[in-house]
Amino acid sequence: MNESPHKRPYSVILLAFVLIVGSFSTFYAYQNHRASEVFIKLQRLELFTNKIFQKGDSLEAYSFFEDLEIQTLYPKNEFGVSPLFTEEIANGLNSIQNTFDPSITTSYHQSKASFMVQLEETVQRYRLFYHAKIEFQNRLILIMMFTGSILFLSVLFYILLKWKQQIDEFNEVKRMNERKLIDLSDELRQRDIEKDEINIGLKQNERELLKIINSMDAMIWSVDREYRVRYANDEFYSVIKAQTGVDMRPGMRLDNSIFPEGVTNFWDVLYSKAFNLGSFSFQEERTTKGVKRYRQINIQSIYDNDNERISLACFSKDITDLILKEDAIRETTERLKLALYNAQHGLWDWNMRSNEFQFDNIWPTILGVRLHEVGTSIEKWANWVHPEDRDSFLEAWHQLMLPGGEGVIEHQYRILNKDGRLLWIQTKGSVTETESNGIPIRAIGTSWEISVSKQLEERLKMLLGRQRELNDELFHAKESALKALQVKSEFMATMSHEIRTPMNGVIGMTSLLLKTKLTEEQQDFVNTIRMSGDTLLAVINDILDFSKIESGTLDLEVFPFRVESCIEEAISLLSNQAVEKGLEMVYFIEENVPEWIEGDITRLRQILINLLSNAVKFTNSGLIQVNLSSKKLDTDRIELFFSIKDQGIGIGHSQMRNLFQPFSQLDASTTRKYGGTGLGLAICNRLVHMMEGSMEVKSIEGEGSEFSFTIVVHEHITQSPVNDSLKPLEGLSVLLFEKYIGRNEMLVKQLRKWHFVVKQILWSSEVTLNLPDGHFDLIFIPSESDNQELMNLLSACKAKYDAKVLIVCSGSRPKDEINKFEGVNGFLIKPIRYSILKQIVINIMNRTSISAHLAIEEPTKQLLGERYPLQILVAEDNPVNQKLALFSLKNLGYPAKAVVNGLEVLDIVKSVSFDLIFMDVQMPELDGLQATRALINQGLKRNTKVIAMTANALEGDRESCLEAGMDDYIAKPITIDALSNLIELWAKRIQQNGAG
Repeated sequence: MNESPHKRPYSVILLAFVLIVGSFSTFYAYQNHRASEVFIKLQRLELFTNKIFQKGDSLEAYSFFEDLEIQTLYPKNEFGVSPLFTEEIANGLNSIQNTFDPSITTSYHQSKASFMVQLEETVQRYRLFYHAKIEFQNRLILIMMFTGSILFLSVLFYILLKWKQQIDEFNEVKRMNERKLIDLSDELRQRDIEKDEINIGLKQNERELLKIINSMDAMIWSVDREYRVRYANDEFYSVIKAQTGVDMRPGMRLDNSIFPEGVTNFWDVLYSKAFNLGSFSFQEERTTKGVKRYRQINIQSIYDNDNERISLACFSKDITDLILKEDAIRETTERLKLALYNAQHGLWDWNMRSNEFQFDNIWPTILGVRLHEVGTSIEKWANWVHPEDRDSFLEAWHQLMLPGGEGVIEHQYRILNKDGRLLWIQTKGSVTETESNGIPIRAIGTSWEISVSKQLEERLKMLLGRQRELNDELFHAKESALKALQVKSEFMATMSHEIRTPMNGVIGMTSLLLKTKLTEEQQDFVNTIRMSGDTLLAVINDILDFSKIESGTLDLEVFPFRVESCIEEAISLLSNQAVEKGLEMVYFIEENVPEWIEGDITRLRQILINLLSNAVKFTNSGLIQVNLSSKKLDTDRIELFFSIKDQGIGIGHSQMRNLFQPFSQLDASTTRKYGGTGLGLAICNRLVHMMEGSMEVKSIEGEGSEFSFTIVVHEHITQSPVNDSLKPLEGLSVLLFEKYIGRNEMLVKQLRKWHFVVKQILWSSEVTLNLPDGHFDLIFIPSESDNQELMNLLSACKAKYDAKVLIVCSGSRPKDEINKFEGVNGFLIKPIRYSILKQIVINIMNRTSISAHLAIEEPTKQLLGERYPLQILVAEDNPVNQKLALFSLKNLGYPAKAVVNGLEVLDIVKSVSFDLIFMDVQMPELDGLQATRALINQGLKRNTKVIAMTANALEGDRESCLEAGMDDYIAKPITIDALSNLIELWAKRIQQNGAG
């Protein structure tokens, strides 16, 4: 802090006083020093005087005085004292000098004596004077030094105080400055952080900007005054390379070395123009390979700090699509105008600020006036409106003007044109512009005459009234139809149950009868009964399936299965019929078909069985071929393509139209050769559509037919590793004899699919004499020959080749007869199933002994009841079905008990524990559903599984049984195989639960 102004004079006075005292002290100290010197010289003078007297009258004394140079030593008034001292001494010396003459002794001695007295007095006087003066000056100096010291100390203390105060003030200022410096440092540090963040943001923005620029489909580049590229995006480089083949880099010149001279001159003119004008843009049109292309080019100058143009920023974009769109919009606008004109739609444009309308030429024609007579305001327009509609008309336009509204007007009203005719008008429009506060300022729309429409609307109202009456009638008719449908459903359920109940006895008993010892004639009779029962059951199933499909209650199941197994099962079911007619059924699956798929195997098998059954039915000789290929649709969905081709009677062109119609027959006469319900193909076609596929047929009458269909399924990826047991047999050499050309085509394709080397030979009587040379591992021999020919061929093959022999048999040739031939390693029954063939080949190629006759030996059969002992109860009121169930279970090894209704079930389970209860649904006194619920409520169904065994096979019957608490369901008629499979399934589960 600065010293206050009123203290400054005291400091100056004190400082001046100290300076004065110091000056005087210094002056007197100097005078005292000179006086002391004079005092000392006077003492020396007195001493010299005594020496003069001692020397006598000699020249040496005078010389001494001369050497003493008193005059020079003591100038006059040197100390401000009386000059007598120096004058007297000088005079005395002069007198001595003048009188000093050694020859005059008397005068000399007198002068000498007088001088000496005078000199002694003078010296003594002045010596006393100077002594007193020196003492005085010493005291004065001491006083002044003491005073000066006090003053100096005072000044020093004052200065120190001032210094301390200034130091404190300086420290305070320093602390304040340090705080300010810290605050400033923090602020600078914060600014540095913000600067870093800004720099990071700028770099990020720069990167994003570069990405945006590089992602644009336009050429962006910058050149300096020498046409060197400063920066360019990827589109620029790619276009330049595509046009010139040159990889451009920053710093390269855009000159004749890169572009043709004409192109360079073109850009040189543009760049020069841009440097002169600052910026400009234009559209370029060029034709490339007969196609016009358009580009928009913008060039902008870039300035330095001195406002000098240093470079150019260029932008070039292909706007061909935009030009084409503009042309399309222009053409569409013209078409719209033409359409509005043809449709007599008047276009209006309303400026809400000025309440002015602009109309095209159509609206005046509707009013029957000229354009200037229409008016340009809403009020003038309202003058044309019918008085009864005017208020609603103005209200509609008022609502359009409200801020925050819908911004749409759609209004119908009547006008009176110039001729006085009453016309109905439809007006539609919407707000197209609003102010920042949401107030509409512009609307555009159309108006057109709807008088004819109004007349039609009135007519339509009358028709709608009539339609409502008809709808009411239709509703009542529908109610009646639904009631009839319900009666029909109940009738079908009753008939299905009533038919299936005796059918269960017929089919079941014939199945049991076929397992007994019968004569050949008896067995033929029983088979006929069984086939008739199966046919009747198929008819019932077709009717039920079609009923389910028609009502939309048929659901598809999705489970994984092997598609090859599905095909083989379908072929196996029809193999007996094919063998009886001398037909061969073959199939082939392409390599692109996955082994496992997910779908409804039951419905797919149903389609295949139906198509194969028709092929067998309508084919008298030859082949029936099944082909399967696939196409991948997406990640896990594939499309399967099935083809069933026969060599049957074919289908006429006139019969193809109704082929997939229900209840249609190729021959509808009462004398037709082939029977059937006519539902099979209709059901198959519906099932295929439910599986997202389609069905087609190609046929030539008299030559055969080919039914094909596609379905969409999911590929099932199994987690277990693939067991390719044929891998070690790849390259196996096979010799295949064929009796008829083309019959073994599918077999050869399958063998080659397994990577076997196959050679085919047509079998004739001379073939044994001309066997091919070479080595063969496996030989296929057909059995369609007499025994002697077969034995000759076997002998010849065994003699020439060291190979295994496999006999391919038709089902008509007994197996026992084939086994009599020596040297046969195995046999294969047609139709060939490749899964069985695969296992046969593996077995016979891995056996050490080649004398085995059978490739697959059947294991000793063990009754199911011995493997899985169970306590079984049958609840069945029909005596025949009860007897059938007990005999079927007895054949499986189960001595079951039987009751006739649900009450007896509840009574017997209290004393006997059963593992399985086969429960009929329709029983007297207490039916199966009620009995099952009672078992659950009374706690009698803890360890017992209840399986519905019923003739109710309609949609929902299975679900009703399961909802009642039953564990499974089997529909009548019941085969012993189906019953065995069901018992084995639940026996395994019961064992697992017991073990757990």
